[in-house]
Amino acid sequence: MDASMGEDSEGVWRGAEARRAAAVACWGLLLLCLSYAPGARGADDLLDGDGLGGIITDQTVTFIGHAFYQGFVRAWQEPPDMGAVNLTIYERPSARWGSLIWVEYRGETLFKRFLFPAHKDADVVGAAAARQVAANIEQLHMRRLMYRDPDMAASELWEGE
Repeated sequence: MDASMGEDSEGVWRGAEARRAAAVACWGLLLLCLSYAPGARGADDLLDGDGLGGIITDQTVTFIGHAFYQGFVRAWQEPPDMGAVNLTIYERPSARWGSLIWVEYRGETLFKRFLFPAHKDADVVGAAAARQVAANIEQLHMRRLMYRDPDMAASELWEGE
């Protein structure tokens, strides 16, 4: 083995070790900053409505699903006096049946429908779904206000609220 080869490999080793130490220091600094950030909130805070809200998440994968999502978002109006509402639109495509599309609010399905590949008005269906979901959310909140059971805590009946 040549002496110059040993020096080169030792220099490479020291360079890799220095890069690794710098990366660890950067990650440590990032974690320290995030832990002391004044706006740091957990997932539970977001579910309670006191965090970031009014988000409609798109989990669609086909052209029909994206058209449905676009129509839904254009027609969506948050129900009054409820604050920001977070929704998720899911799609499960099938070659035989088309796409099953559903809308969830806090883990509960508020709208579900099959859209066939030849369906040209997916955005119109999305707009109708937005109105139906808004009405369903209002009904859920009304039931929550009207129904009281002394044997059950509110957290047992309405998780996340």
